[in-house]
Amino acid sequence: MIQKVIELGPGFSDLYELMTLIRTNRHRLRHIFRIESEIADHIAVSFAAAFDPAPPSSFQPVYLCREGIRVKPGETNQRIAAMEACAQELNRPIIVLRTKPSTAYADPQQYYMHLIALLRSGRYLPEPHNFW
Repeated sequence: MIQKVIELGPGFSDLYELMTLIRTNRHRLRHIFRIESEIADHIAVSFAAAFDPAPPSSFQPVYLCREGIRVKPGETNQRIAAMEACAQELNRPIIVLRTKPSTAYADPQQYYMHLIALLRSGRYLPEPHNFW
């Protein structure tokens, strides 16, 4: 199975695109994630959604809006509230994860590999089949 992070963007319209993907592919939705990274005096919030592969493919996408929401600890904002409303509408929980910020990695691909490993170790994504 190929598992890949597909980054949408950090903006408001990107988050609405993610919510549209979630709603229109609810039959394939595996999990919704809120990923928090501490940066200086604020928390950078990312939202992601993992989907099951579309038959007959073995490609499992994880769509990501990376670190576009900055809040102080305990705060919320309109984008967070919109994603919470989307998850509630589908009766799905948002899984909160904490990780290092993407800037702690040499490039985004290393950060994506870290996220995939984190999701696998938490059993949110299945381990890929080993064909060796």
